[in-house]
Amino acid sequence: MRYILLLSVLFAFAFSSNSQTVKAITQHGETVVLYENGTWKYEKDITQSNSTSVTAETPAPVTTPVAPAVALGKVEIDASKEVTADKIEICNAVSKKLSRFFGEEKGRVRCSATATNSKGKISLNFEFMMQLGDANRYFGYTTKDRSMTLELTDGSTVTTTFTENIEEKFIEKWNVSYYKASVILSEQDVAKLLQNNTLRMTIDWKKLEEEYQIDDVDGIKTLLKEVI
Repeated sequence: MRYILLLSVLFAFAFSSNSQTVKAITQHGETVVLYENGTWKYEKDITQSNSTSVTAETPAPVTTPVAPAVALGKVEIDASKEVTADKIEICNAVSKKLSRFFGEEKGRVRCSATATNSKGKISLNFEFMMQLGDANRYFGYTTKDRSMTLELTDGSTVTTTFTENIEEKFIEKWNVSYYKASVILSEQDVAKLLQNNTLRMTIDWKKLEEEYQIDDVDGIKTLLKEVI
């Protein structure tokens, strides 16, 4: 077969740079490579083989997909509802202030929460319990306009103020203090809290500001889903 091919080519030779091979063009216009050992190959087959080898040895770079930012959609809030979700405990955190005086176990702040939909007005209702008879000596009085900031998993925050249901209760017999307060959420606040878990809360008490780690990170989200 080699001799038939060589007789049919138009001997337009082009010597390669290493002088080991010769190229020839057949009567059909295809280029072949002639080797000194008497063998030959189509040039297109050699090119294709080299390309396949490079592809196999050099895998395509792996790129990590970047999740697109989630746009805050419009929240459908039922304005006909008058409902409050069942209370859940969202944290039992160590207070830096109280733990200095009473130790880590007694120096804790327990926080429970509910959510309310009052004809389209959405609120979060918080109840704080400290294991001492008069927490005002350490935190100050609970009044309106005390700020609360909730830190979310996407790095954003929701900042509100205590506006309703302000209440204090001290039970000296049991050495317990209770504080209650509610915050009103905007539609955008509700959307952010529904799309994220809540990691931490910061309360600006009268005498100090404290941050508390949230234990039930999807608790607020669950409460809101029950009432909207």
